[in-house]
Amino acid sequence: MLVGANMNHINNWLPVNEVFQSRLAVWKSRFLSIGGRVTLIKSILESLPLYYFSIYKAPKKVIVDLENIM
Repeated sequence: MLVGANMNHINNWLPVNEVFQSRLAVWKSRFLSIGGRVTLIKSILESLPLYYFSIYKAPKKVIVDLENIM
């Protein structure tokens, strides 16, 4: 996250989106079952943005985009 950036702009939330995409890229292996992937998504991806959301108020589009990734 950028220090001192205006977090009302969607472009400033791109690093969070990139973290989501990088985590999912690792988990798309064929060795994980569907249940294993769902468990990882629920446990990790739902907790990642909590830190950012506790500091900044995210625009609605950012929240919708992160939910769509999940």
